[in-house]
Amino acid sequence: MRKLVVIDFLSLDGVMQAPGQPEEDTEGGFKHGGWAVPYHDEGLAESVADSMAATDAYLFGRKTYENFAAYWPTAPREIPFTDHLNNTAKYVVSRTLRNPGWNNTKVIEGDAVQEKLFRDNDQLTKLELVDSSTTSTGGVMLTYRPT
Repeated sequence: MRKLVVIDFLSLDGVMQAPGQPEEDTEGGFKHGGWAVPYHDEGLAESVADSMAATDAYLFGRKTYENFAAYWPTAPREIPFTDHLNNTAKYVVSRTLRNPGWNNTKVIEGDAVQEKLFRDNDQLTKLELVDSSTTSTGGVMLTYRPT
């Protein structure tokens, strides 16, 4: 069985949002797109690059996939993630995407990926903190694994 790693940008008030541009994800009237950008620094970029280097496939929801597919195929190659994202297998969970244009992409018919990290249920999800660090800009990177 393969390991699934989730990388999310999550604010303390529970907003799980794309980290990019202000106009990137305005669903539900959200007006603070790009909120995570000021917290990016070299340490975060290095951590993301290390995580990506250990990745042999990506699992995206349709919206994230479409945002990535619009940028990364023509992104500058000097960005450390460009070649890896373009050459690694990608799976997209979608009921509507039919013809993905980005190479190495397969569509998995399914329901939308939730915008909440955990579903509401009666069971407590137990996690163990295995790593933590703070960016030079005050962001916090936390790595948990289920116990």
